[in-house]
Amino acid sequence: MKPFLFAILPLFMFSCIHDKGDYAYYEKLTGPVEIIETSIPDSTKYQNFIEIEAKASANNGCWRSLFFELKATDTFDYTLKAYGAYVSYGACPDIMVYQDTVILFGPLQKGTYTFAITRNQAEISVDTLIVR
Repeated sequence: MKPFLFAILPLFMFSCIHDKGDYAYYEKLTGPVEIIETSIPDSTKYQNFIEIEAKASANNGCWRSLFFELKATDTFDYTLKAYGAYVSYGACPDIMVYQDTVILFGPLQKGTYTFAITRNQAEISVDTLIVR
């Protein structure tokens, strides 16, 4: 039985090797991308939905499937971030990748809401929404 296992073990080992040539191969690594534009109204009335508009960009054609995450961190505090999947088989096309979104936001209480928007890894801007 042991000789049989030793005979098939190399087959399993070599079946996992991918010959992609002399370059780095990354598939579907998710990472942050820049938010280049946002639009959040200054104020609204209680129980009204507002539209939060945002636009994200990535600096080369290896980025795909850009998406946004609006997350509550406290009752009146939210974060807005953008992410994308990075897929590379070598050189990346020299093109910008963009994604627009409109998020419907319904405030649950009257008060001042803050949105910490991650523009890029070094810049976070804060926008406010007053709900009356």
